[in-house]
Amino acid sequence: MRIVNLDEGSQIALFDPARPIYEQQPFLTLNGRDVFVRRDEHALFLEMMKIARRVFLILEKA
Repeated sequence: MRIVNLDEGSQIALFDPARPIYEQQPFLTLNGRDVFVRRDEHALFLEMMKIARRVFLILEKA
């Protein structure tokens, strides 16, 4: 999943994780308003992405 400029009016583009992003077009694009229900939910989502990235790096080194 790739998200650019995450806010209530953003578009969320979903990509196939098995292929490099530069070789493909998104298979699904979602409107940010349809995904996020609460006003501050997009901020929580960004924090979850940061945590997931750190966990992945830690597990990769283990």
